[in-house]
Amino acid sequence: MLNSQFAPGTHTAAAFRETVEQVRLMRELGFDSVWVGQHYLSTPYQMWQPMPTLARLAAEAGGMTLGTNIFLLTVHNPVESAEFVATLDVI
Repeated sequence: MLNSQFAPGTHTAAAFRETVEQVRLMRELGFDSVWVGQHYLSTPYQMWQPMPTLARLAAEAGGMTLGTNIFLLTVHNPVESAEFVATLDVI
């Protein structure tokens, strides 16, 4: 489970680069999965959206399983969510 929620003032681009490196290391160490969460309205914290995050991390994850342990499906369009997941499956 990756931390994708950050306190105000965090340089999120730098934090994302660190997360990419963390996934590379996880793959090298033999981890078999990467998970991210989702929260809306988590003020004052900032949080990356799970689908674009997983899409980027897929390039580093190799054969690792990617997933969300929290995805607020009820606030998303179900067709768009299905397309997101299908695209991630291909990636």
